[in-house]
Amino acid sequence: MLDMKPIDFLIAGMQKSGTTALQSFLKQNPEIFMSETKELHFFDKETRDWTNPNYDTYHQNFVGATATQIRGEATPAYTYWPNSMERIAAYNPNMRMIICLRDPTHRAFSHWAMRVSKGKETLSFSEAIREGRNRVSLGNGLRVFSYVERGFYAPQLRRAFDLFGRKNVHILQQEDLLNNHSVEMDRIWNFLGVPSYLTEPSFVRPVAMAQNLPALSKTDQVFLNDLFAEDQSETRGLIQGK
Repeated sequence: MLDMKPIDFLIAGMQKSGTTALQSFLKQNPEIFMSETKELHFFDKETRDWTNPNYDTYHQNFVGATATQIRGEATPAYTYWPNSMERIAAYNPNMRMIICLRDPTHRAFSHWAMRVSKGKETLSFSEAIREGRNRVSLGNGLRVFSYVERGFYAPQLRRAFDLFGRKNVHILQQEDLLNNHSVEMDRIWNFLGVPSYLTEPSFVRPVAMAQNLPALSKTDQVFLNDLFAEDQSETRGLIQGK
């Protein structure tokens, strides 16, 4: 049995919102130890015995950390997956959570493009965000076809705030990380309680562009913007503390 205290922080959301880039930036800081594998998916694994969880396999990912480093990992499904945040709170009620947000319409399109690029999606984006949503309730659809569902941020943020408190939740907009890199990274260093570190900004080319997929249509953009409008208003209020 590993004698290891709980890890310190998580990049817990959202999928396709800059979490890979953020993980690479955090890895550059010598005061931080990130798991070598991104997306450990420990707390959203339903086959685990959650009545008596064994954290040894999880902690194996952090055995290389020094005594002075803070430890973290990035699994952006945690904010979305049912019961995962409650499991995290049971593991470490003082966990610091970083949640990356992105315009939900563009997030959905990027999610779909990723599935297409992997040969896992045959529907057009237009079909996937309309009648294709029926698949979400079937089998593993909640995880793989949730292009629209993951974009309703307000209930996910509310759950994080309720479980961990506002002081332990840092909200990061993907656009801010891209356009104001050093400022946003300084805020993250401060949130994590580590000295500032100059990181090299590098971002992954969008999958849709790399795969020469069709661009997001105006019709689909308007459809999703309307669908997300109420939740986006609520999300802004939550971030502003209203």
